[in-house]
Order: sequence, then C-alpha cells, then structure tokens
Amino acid sequence: MTPRWIVFLIAVCSLAQEPTVFRSSTQLIQIDVAAEGKNGSPVTDLMKDDFELTVNGKPGAIDTFTATSPIPVITEQLPRGTFSNRTQVAEVTRGRYTAFVLDCRNTNFTLQAFAIQQLQKMLEAPLLDGKVALYLINNGFQIAQEFTSNLDLLKEKVAGLAAVVPPPVTDLAQAETAAKETVTAFRTLSKHLGGIFGQKIVIWLSTGFPDSEPAPPPLPDSTILLTPVRDAPSTSFLADIDGAVRTLGNANIVLESVEASYVGANVSPENGPITTHVNPLQMIAERTG
Repeated sequence: MTPRWIVFLIAVCSLAQEPTVFRSSTQLIQIDVAAEGKNGSPVTDLMKDDFELTVNGKPGAIDTFTATSPIPVITEQLPRGTFSNRTQVAEVTRGRYTAFVLDCRNTNFTLQAFAIQQLQKMLEAPLLDGKVALYLINNGFQIAQEFTSNLDLLKEKVAGLAAVVPPPVTDLAQAETAAKETVTAFRTLSKHLGGIFGQKIVIWLSTGFPDSEPAPPPLPDSTILLTPVRDAPSTSFLADIDGAVRTLGNANIVLESVEASYVGANVSPENGPITTHVNPLQMIAERTG
C-alpha cells in the first residue's frame, strides 16, 4: 500500500508546481483629427498637449501622437486632348497599377505610330511607379505585357509594337460596329482588372470611336489634316458610351483618355479614321467612377 501513496503524492506536488499564466490584451484606438484655422487653412503645428481626451466623461490618456501633413491639392491643368476622372488630391502611389491601352481599332495607322512614340516617352517619366501593363484594343482586348515592375521589359514590348490599319468607318453601320467593339473590349478589360486590389489607372490612347454618323469619305487620292469632331452623339451611341462608363466604374478604374493626335497631323483615309472623336474620349473619362 505504501508505494502507491508515495507515487500519488509525488504527482500532486509536481502539478502544484506548474506556473500560473495570466493573459491580458491592449486595444489601441486611432482617432484622426483635422484642424483648421479661422480662414479655413490647416493648422500644422499642434502637439500632443494641445488635445484632451475624455472617455465616458472621464479624462483619458493619449499614449501615441503623430502629426501628418495635409494632402496637397493638384492645381495644374491636364494637357490638351487629355481627359480624366482622377480626383484633385495627390495620388496614393502604394500598390498602384497603371495600364496603358493603345487603341488600334479606332486610330489611324499614322497616329498609332505617333502614340507608340508617346508611350516610349511616358515610360521614361520619373514619377511612374508601381506595376505597369500594356494592353491593346485590336480585334478585341489583347495583352501585350501583363503587369510588371520591370520597366525595361515594358520598353522592349513598346519598341516592338507595329502600327496596323484599322477597319474602315465610312457609314453608320461601320460606326456602330466600331463603338460596340470598343465597349466590348472595355468590358473585357474591366473584368480582367476587377480582381486586382489597389489603385488602378487606365490610360487610353485613342482618337475615340465614332459618336455620330460619319461624314462622307473624301476622295481616295486625298490626304487631309486631322480635325476633331465635337458633334452631339446620337441616342444609340450614347447607350454605348453609358455601357463603357458603367463597366469601368464598377471595376473602380481611374480612366485617362489621351488623344492620339497632334496639331497638323497628316492622315490618309486608306490608313483608317481621319477624324478625332472627342466626345467619347471626354465623356468616358470624366463620367467613369
């Protein structure tokens, strides 16, 4: 009998020596405060001692205090022929995705070559950060280069692009086809970017799809100066524009449309559209969001 009692007592003593563990948690509550002076300008020199915190009517402690500068406002105007739904505050660059979209479906062969040159200049911009992609609208939505942080790789892709002659747009049926094909490409683009979290900026380089019945084509042997068209769109084209706006807005895309043309551009009807359709470029950019 005695050996069993000894074993029992030893086990009890061993358990009694187990250390007791107490657990506690601390919750940090962040409170953001924006202070303005009498004239509405931000007050930037406040310190921790300038604030009092009460919890249920009782004084509370401010454990941490961090002062940040107000977000600056962008006042410069966009370049000629550029439209955007971008907000007027400085952008958050962390986690930003920028996609360049070269619209070969609606842009004259000559102006596509010009747009490729502009793309190369944009990729040299020192403020370009985050991940960048290159897409095309040409027989639908095409991926030339998926998002990458390697700008040298992207520059190689742009340098390897070749302009193509888009389908003709000389009557109402062809104009409607161009509009619907462009909207379909935007839907595919929006679906492609829909699952990406972060700031998504799409830069659409194009002369725009037709927003009204096109004018009669010029003589076959003529070469003319490209001129923008700002006529009011017809109802059917407004529906196409609304479709593009809804699609891009649902994907939380910031859209900039850049007119792929330059003053005094010489274009030939044999190489594609000879007019810039400013209305769709502006309406889709400014109404998206």
